[in-house]
Amino acid sequence: MRYEGLDPTARYLLRVTYPPYRPGTSVRLVANGEFELQPMGELPRELSLREYPIPEEATRSGTLELAWSRKGGRSVCVAEAWLIRQG
Repeated sequence: MRYEGLDPTARYLLRVTYPPYRPGTSVRLVANGEFELQPMGELPRELSLREYPIPEEATRSGTLELAWSRKGGRSVCVAEAWLIRQG
């Protein structure tokens, strides 16, 4: 997922809704290839909402690229993702 044209001086929060996952499904989320927002960890079996503060260094260029990876799986399903400007 890629966001462009961000204010490099603003702070952002990412709000993600994950659908239910099978037991043992582990997911990792990284911003711009170097800022780990969520270490590899198991997701709940029910619909879940998670919030991740985005490090200011990650949006300083005005672009944010988010990459999810799944342990032992092909893809990660995200029901909803909101990038919220904090100030």
